Amino acid sequence: MYIIQWNDKYIIAADFENRSFKIIDIEDQKSILEKKGFHQKEVKCIKKINHSVYGESLLSAARDKIIKLYSI
Repeated sequence: MYIIQWNDKYIIAADFENRSFKIIDIEDQKSILEKKGFHQKEVKCIKKINHSVYGESLLSAARDKIIKLYSI
């Protein structure tokens, strides 16, 4: 499992087997969102970036050799 701290309130964890990632509230100690089905194969890595157009964004890469960008 690959885990990053998004900010002081949330962490994001890649779930390899379910081809998804989960957003976890640190304060409440519970999963608040799970994004599934964005990749055909296992999610290998997630990374927080500061995109010049979209601001704080999330990159995900999987064994399907596709990198995806998520922004709010």
